[in-house]
Amino acid sequence: MTVLEQRRNDYQDKILHETREDPETGALLWEASGNPVPLDIFKTALIEAPEGQAAAIAANTAAFLADYRANPPKIDDEQLYEMRAAFGPGETVVNVITGEKTFL
Repeated sequence: MTVLEQRRNDYQDKILHETREDPETGALLWEASGNPVPLDIFKTALIEAPEGQAAAIAANTAAFLADYRANPPKIDDEQLYEMRAAFGPGETVVNVITGEKTFL
C-alpha cells in the first residue's frame, strides 16, 4: 500500500468515525474540536464534501479571525528577545492579522 493510499484510508476512517453533522448547515465537524473538516481531507479521502462544508469553513475562519483581532496575544519578554535575535534590534515586526506593530 502506498503512502497516499494509507492516508486516504486513514482520512476515510476519520471522516466516518470522528465527525458529527451540524444540523443547521449539514457540514461535518470534528468531534474533538467542533471545527469543520477541511475540504482537502475530503479530496484526499475521495469523499464528496457536504454541500454546506465550504460555507461552514468560511464562517469558522471568520469567527476565529474576529476573536483573534479582538483578543490579540500579548508578546512576552522571551518572545521579544527571540524577535530581536531573529530580525535585529531597531526593526519593526508587524502582525499580519491585526496590523499591530512591534518595535524591536
